[in-house]
Amino acid sequence: MNLFRSIKEWIGVLLIDFPRYIYLTTNNKLGWTKLCNRAERVSECPNGVGVLCNWKWSSNLHAPSILPLLGKLLMRRALSSFPIKLSDTSPERNAGNPDVSFIIGHRGRERLPHLLLTLKSIAAQESLSFECIVVEQSSTQSIQADLPPWVHYYHDYTSSTLYNRARTFNVAFNIAKGKLLILHDNDMLIPTHYGKDMLD
Repeated sequence: MNLFRSIKEWIGVLLIDFPRYIYLTTNNKLGWTKLCNRAERVSECPNGVGVLCNWKWSSNLHAPSILPLLGKLLMRRALSSFPIKLSDTSPERNAGNPDVSFIIGHRGRERLPHLLLTLKSIAAQESLSFECIVVEQSSTQSIQADLPPWVHYYHDYTSSTLYNRARTFNVAFNIAKGKLLILHDNDMLIPTHYGKDMLD
């Protein structure tokens, strides 16, 4: 039964998904943004920039799980349209009047490597003045010494074992100086023009 299902999935991916992936990742500038599972629907945003995923929860793409080559093609195409860089140097920013405030809530040292990579991608933002605020919510301060000097660190003391992300954002709202506030995950790398595109 499992072998039959596996063969059926392979045939479906080769006949239906493979030609679509090849065409949309090689011949169409942003066509790859329309790739989704067959039961899902993507529609273009009204202003022509980006797409709207018309399903409730995020999902893994089925075709690349069957044929990993398709995932590699898709990732290569996405990174050529939206390159991600990492920077170890302090970004130039307008500390007094930044265009954008990146706001990140965080808790725990186990996710610190993710946060540090995220901060490196923020540091590599181009054509943008910005600040970055990291609010650590915990009973003790544990990450401040590990953060780059250009990051504004605030400790939100709590004795609770539960993490309240909204509360970390509220703390940062009160001190953010940017015209635009970006509520950011602590484990997400961003393209070099992400902040500028959001501001535009």
